[in-house]
Amino acid sequence: MTVTPAYHKAWRVMVGLIVAGLALAGCAGLPTGKPDTAVRRGHDVALAACANCHNVDGTGPGPKDQAPGFSDHGFLHTVALPGRLTVLIRKGHYVMPSQSLTAAQIDDLRAYIERNAKAE
Repeated sequence: MTVTPAYHKAWRVMVGLIVAGLALAGCAGLPTGKPDTAVRRGHDVALAACANCHNVDGTGPGPKDQAPGFSDHGFLHTVALPGRLTVLIRKGHYVMPSQSLTAAQIDDLRAYIERNAKAE
């Protein structure tokens, strides 16, 4: 079989398409920058119910020094414990007052906190 320039060109095009396809397939599971609905709602809940004391968007403490930021490792560990976020919100914690959030709002808030933890 004689290898012609046309054969080489076809081979390069085929390899390029395979590489491009693999690259796109690898990106399929990555966030697109547009948060899902639960995360967006959770951010709204965080701003309304938590931002007076906690830093809900970044690192470091919130406006109240005693309230850890949402990216604080201790905070993230506590929130990851099953049912703990619900208890903290409904019953309060030390100087943190209890909040009247629905189960759906707590689920959305958890989605927002978890998404931010994965993003870091």
